[in-house]
Amino acid sequence: MSFDRVALFLLNKNGLTQTLEAYNFSLGLNIDNFSRQAFCQARMKFNPEIFKTISGGIYDCLNNMMIDFQIAPYKTSEKELAYKNIEKALKLFKNDEIILIFDRGYPSIEFFQFLTEKNIKFIFRIKKDNYKFQTNKIEGNKGIINLKTKKNHQIRIN
Repeated sequence: MSFDRVALFLLNKNGLTQTLEAYNFSLGLNIDNFSRQAFCQARMKFNPEIFKTISGGIYDCLNNMMIDFQIAPYKTSEKELAYKNIEKALKLFKNDEIILIFDRGYPSIEFFQFLTEKNIKFIFRIKKDNYKFQTNKIEGNKGIINLKTKKNHQIRIN
């Protein structure tokens, strides 16, 4: 396998088994399927230093494509990349057409405020103890909390 194919394969993994990933990748590029062994041998030729970067992107799950993708030095904040991704996405879509889903590590009052001011809908996965003071006031798993920001935003917890 060539370097560019191995790199492209690594960047396009979706969390499936290696066999399914290889099949889908080959099908998508209309190339011959490759074995796990061939991939492992090609991957072993990679210099591990190339993986000391961080990436961030916005993926359109309705059209099955990347909208924006950033690669930066490892010490770069993922949130910093997210701001860049969002600004580029706003050039392609209307604000009310965007719903962003974030993993842990992204939530902050400043980020909530940024997204709210841009009129972007969002969902964050947060650690159980984040915003503990506010979430303790909610009975059950659903409710609304008020976060003190410049504009006193309300955030719905579902």
